[in-house]
Amino acid sequence: MDNLQKPMEDLVDALLYLGPKDLALREQFPAYIVLDADYMAEARRGESLGPGGRTLTDKEFYQQFVNAAENPLFPMPKPPDPKDIQAAVQGCLDRKSRGNAPR
Repeated sequence: MDNLQKPMEDLVDALLYLGPKDLALREQFPAYIVLDADYMAEARRGESLGPGGRTLTDKEFYQQFVNAAENPLFPMPKPPDPKDIQAAVQGCLDRKSRGNAPR
């Protein structure tokens, strides 16, 4: 029974939100985490591994945290244009037919 008196953060690692997309909220980001140099270095490293091809400047990177703190709503990305999807699929099929498929 004592476990039920603990803060939620001590009981769970994550929550799965199944409500409407336009009402999804961000978790408040504690300031002490942004001030943690090791955390921010790892976040920058992780950013460089993701898609996009463009690395943000330090100012742009930190601005993301400020923007997220100002607006708690989680922005939902626009779905890709069907023409872009069709072009990507066709490119894969073309490479496959030429024997240049990614491995």
